[in-house]
Amino acid sequence: MSNPNFLALAENNGAHNPILLQGGTRSGKTYAVLQFIIAFCYQYKNSKVVVSICRKTMPSIRATVMLDFLNLLKENEIYSEELHSKSNHTYELWGNTIEFINLDDEQKVRGRKRHMLYVNEANENSHDVIRQLLFRTSGLSIFDYNPSITEDHWLISDLLRRENAKRIITTYRDNPYLSKAQIEEIERLKSIDTELWKVFGLGEIGNGMRGQVFPNFGIDWKDDAGQTAYGLDFGYSPDPLALVECKILGNSLYLREHIYRNNMSAGEIVSAVKAVVVRGAHVVCDKREDIIKDLFNSGVNARSAVKGANSIDYGVKIMQGFNIFIHPESHNLIKEFKYYKYKEDKDGNPIGGAYTEVMNHAIDAARYAVTFMRNAPLPPKGFVKTVAKVAK
Repeated sequence: MSNPNFLALAENNGAHNPILLQGGTRSGKTYAVLQFIIAFCYQYKNSKVVVSICRKTMPSIRATVMLDFLNLLKENEIYSEELHSKSNHTYELWGNTIEFINLDDEQKVRGRKRHMLYVNEANENSHDVIRQLLFRTSGLSIFDYNPSITEDHWLISDLLRRENAKRIITTYRDNPYLSKAQIEEIERLKSIDTELWKVFGLGEIGNGMRGQVFPNFGIDWKDDAGQTAYGLDFGYSPDPLALVECKILGNSLYLREHIYRNNMSAGEIVSAVKAVVVRGAHVVCDKREDIIKDLFNSGVNARSAVKGANSIDYGVKIMQGFNIFIHPESHNLIKEFKYYKYKEDKDGNPIGGAYTEVMNHAIDAARYAVTFMRNAPLPPKGFVKTVAKVAK
């Protein structure tokens, strides 16, 4: 069974340009485009076609679309070390050139011409950056994006309204490779948050995110930042295990995702955590005394997080008191910070102090560590929640 994105690209190539792939979570957009590019290069062997695969930053390219591309080549036994220039971020595929470009580098944006353009997570970029790319693209342009944008976003107001443009909308239901647990986790959004379900479940354009818990955060990292601890949220299938490194320097909080994986055994958890954590650093964990004991016995300075009534709200408010910066390669953590929301009342208004139970696994891990580093005790009984300032 082929992904509808791949079939649509194959059917519409030559008839439509640009092609916009709008999809909810796990709809298979990225893999489908990469499969199409590989098939295109095979069809037009030795044509010296240049295909630019783009995303905003090089760390995000390496950790996502480049990794997927190389894995596809290896799975199909067509990868060759000799054809892969790691320093130039290019791959020579059947006499054609695949180049990976980070769009936060203006020189690369205004660089050489290309025959085909693919912008992954296109809504991360400005309209002007995309215009510059299109000026230098002679053939097909493909854009994929998550529909958390609004109808007046440049993807819709400009690209989609062009005469030969084509939009293809897919959802998790179009991806034949998802497990039952993954499907159930996505469908859980129906009963949790109507906006998140609309965007991530149905793949529809959103009405604009309201009630974000962390509306403002930066992308940065400092290896030499001061106080350090790690937070570990174990997760239960289909939820992932998350390990986050937390550094506090003055009023700045730096966060880095190290592990974000599903279905890990106790032994795998211990090995993975030991491989990451600086010896002697505190690892503040979710409640799993058996694994905490295994970690401690293996030499990891592991301890349980303080939990109890109001501890989530208390910890979130501590985090909100910092200027928060996230490591650029922490893609799941960044995504959680974008979409972690307050619960809504019956009229759709955010409720301060009450949080949705999705997009929170790495955030929970960070909260354990930050609360511990701030030596914040459990809120006293009868703690009165402060009404949080939320975007309305």
